Amino acid sequence: MICFGYGLTEAGGVSGYFGLERGNSVGKLVPNIRLRIVDDSGRNLGPNESGEIWVNYPYHWAGYYGNPIETQRIYDSLGWFHTGDLGYMDEDGFLYVKDRKKDILKYQGLHFWPGEIENVVRELTEVLDCCVVGIYDERFGEVPGALVVKKKGGNVTAEHIVNHVKTRLPEQQKQLHNGVYFVDSLPHNNNGKILKREARDIFKKLMKEKQTLDR
Repeated sequence: MICFGYGLTEAGGVSGYFGLERGNSVGKLVPNIRLRIVDDSGRNLGPNESGEIWVNYPYHWAGYYGNPIETQRIYDSLGWFHTGDLGYMDEDGFLYVKDRKKDILKYQGLHFWPGEIENVVRELTEVLDCCVVGIYDERFGEVPGALVVKKKGGNVTAEHIVNHVKTRLPEQQKQLHNGVYFVDSLPHNNNGKILKREARDIFKKLMKEKQTLDR
């Protein structure tokens, strides 16, 4: 039995779900938990509308020790955690987490979630993992590119990955305009999450090395 779930390090579990029928869902809310999906103004959004996830627990959280400023940033006076995670709930009450708010990229004035592109790249059977980053350009904004880890023995090419994304995600801002670079591994923290800043630094280094060789 596989269990999917979502929770906060600061306060505990939010949702849980046993099964595979709901794809990427992290389940329904556990008892006594309240949740809102809100836009940038704090307005509640409806089913299948993406926004920031706010969570309210049935008990008071004392905050980060010695860090009242950070506490106030994520925990408001009404007891709502502003998680910084983006997601939505479907019409049946199942929660889906899409990305981190701070990780949203903007290309030619259009916002997009790198996680959406990453999920498409991971559809390829020879791909073990990937991380999409945005490299700043004065003209275009944050131009997306991908670091990809191949499965052992995998022969997938950068061109194939770029074309696969183009087929699955036709929107211009979601194309891998900065290409694909293959790496042996991606940087992770102790919780297994990909470190985006470090990944972006690796991408920039590889891109610079390629530009030097192409001269």
